[in-house]
Amino acid sequence: MRRFGAPGRRPGPRPGAKQKDRAGADHPAGAFGGFAALSALTPAHLARWVTAINGKPIRQAIAETEPLISAATPQWLRVRLLSFFGAGPAGEPLVLELDPFAQPGKRHTVELQRKPGALLETERRPLKLAQLKFGVWYVDLTRMSDGDWKTVLPKIEKATGLIFDMRGYPSDRPLFLQHLRNEPMTSAQWHVPLVTLPDRREMKFERGGEWNLQPLQPYLGMKKVFLTDGRAISYAESCMGIVEHYRLGEIVGGPTAGTNGNVNPLVLPGGYTLAWTGMKVLKHDGSQHHGIGILPTVPASRTRAGVAAGRDEILERALELLK
Repeated sequence: MRRFGAPGRRPGPRPGAKQKDRAGADHPAGAFGGFAALSALTPAHLARWVTAINGKPIRQAIAETEPLISAATPQWLRVRLLSFFGAGPAGEPLVLELDPFAQPGKRHTVELQRKPGALLETERRPLKLAQLKFGVWYVDLTRMSDGDWKTVLPKIEKATGLIFDMRGYPSDRPLFLQHLRNEPMTSAQWHVPLVTLPDRREMKFERGGEWNLQPLQPYLGMKKVFLTDGRAISYAESCMGIVEHYRLGEIVGGPTAGTNGNVNPLVLPGGYTLAWTGMKVLKHDGSQHHGIGILPTVPASRTRAGVAAGRDEILERALELLK
């Protein structure tokens, strides 16, 4: 069933995947080329190549797993691969063979315990609201709530620069966007299919339901930078599409997942879930979003040296732009 769903290239609950009793490995991770990399939880923050997973060489594990994953872009495929490798029955260990960046060839194994709700992250971030240097504030949109935002506004309205982190999924409503422009804004185009005949014959689309965001005070007119990458999908891309179209600030990092629109789920006997796209999303100008995503205006990526040193090179690039 996983192979059946993968060619559709649509992320969501995987065909054939039982959602019950699944858990993840709680350990920072990232990907470089054909390898995965872990930032070990040690005082030195030394990074490791993952050379084998549960006794299977990493390249073999990737080659066997890719055909089972539905993804519209390489960047979302990487995100799904890491999640797939980390997921498994709750309590079942995940055994990794690691090769330290700083000491190549000194391989060793670690055993991680899968815990419900644990996710694979790729960098150590500041607090969700932090003044990184005088006048420059960092806001992690993947961890902010509406209540947090009301507390944040008085602190950041006199900032000289703002960094918004959208490397993942926003945790609440898009209120922040309404403070970034003095004129109304809309989201990208949303088209719902109207299917009345089999095999999509004479299928039409009905456009509607798009956001109409009115400006709110205080207006945050200082210079802004947005961090994003392939972990930003769906709702996150609706937000980033507004940033892109209205040019609210520089976009630093990598392309977003390239997949937006409501998901239609169908629960099957045996606890399986099949899901497919229920909406076609186009960019504001009517151009294609699926398989492309929101592209960075300032491309930036992590390096092996940066990971080994425990640095967040994407955030560092944003700080450079705000000098």
